[in-house]
Amino acid sequence: MPTPTLTLYPTPGPTKRLVTKLTILNPPQKVTIGDEDTVLTVKMEPDVSAALAVKWSSDNEAVAMVLGGKLCAIAPGVAKITVGYDDARDSFEVRVMPPPAIIVPVSSVAIAPKPSTMTMGGSNISLSATVFPVDAVVDVMAWSSSDSGVATVASGVLKAVAPGRTIITVVAGGKTDSFELTVKPAPKYTLKLSQKTLVLTTQKSVTIKAVSYIDGVAMPAKLSWKSKDARIATVASSGKVKAVKTGKTTITVSNEYGAAATLAVSVVDKPAKVKSISISGSPKTLRVGDSRQ
Repeated sequence: MPTPTLTLYPTPGPTKRLVTKLTILNPPQKVTIGDEDTVLTVKMEPDVSAALAVKWSSDNEAVAMVLGGKLCAIAPGVAKITVGYDDARDSFEVRVMPPPAIIVPVSSVAIAPKPSTMTMGGSNISLSATVFPVDAVVDVMAWSSSDSGVATVASGVLKAVAPGRTIITVVAGGKTDSFELTVKPAPKYTLKLSQKTLVLTTQKSVTIKAVSYIDGVAMPAKLSWKSKDARIATVASSGKVKAVKTGKTTITVSNEYGAAATLAVSVVDKPAKVKSISISGSPKTLRVGDSRQ
């Protein structure tokens, strides 16, 4: 009897179903560094199994990549994220934004210097304003004067306009600082001479004194002397006037503050020397009350 032959056939397994389409359901257009990672959701067609492992890739991993289905923002820039399984693909472009700047509020602001007075005709004063803390963010620093008819301030430059009082204020980050300013009239400079006119005979000299005043108070000042006609009379830096020849001229003296005064000078000839005096017809005696011509 022939021996029977046993043929074993493998049990057919399940037929593998190919994924034909992948769709990323929540692709973000922008993400920010420091934000919580976005979990990306993928839809497969046909819906074979949620357990199938898809493959993620990034064309710029220095900017963004996907790890375990989470989109990780690494550095500012743009990256293209792609998911794949079998021959199915889907992708999106994401822009990674830098983290928002930490805004430090202003706690206080201080003006320097804080002049109490200014004088008309004087130089402008440059002011500065310092905010605290030093890393505080200030978009606008606004200067103002309570009376622009007395003084103005623009970009920290203080300028006197007219005598009076005003308050100078700066505002930065909602904080203020201020000071009171008094603008004084321009000082009055005068110059006075020991005399206004002078009569000299030729070759004679006289020293003229000059005193400078500021608002009526005598003050030392550098003087400059000048003769209108040095042929008539000369003048030295000490104020010494010397007659040269007959005639008239003017001596002018000015000080470093712009004040000036003048001296009118007349030079005359020396009088002739009297050698003797004779009186004719003079009586030898006169009684009290008598007169003779």
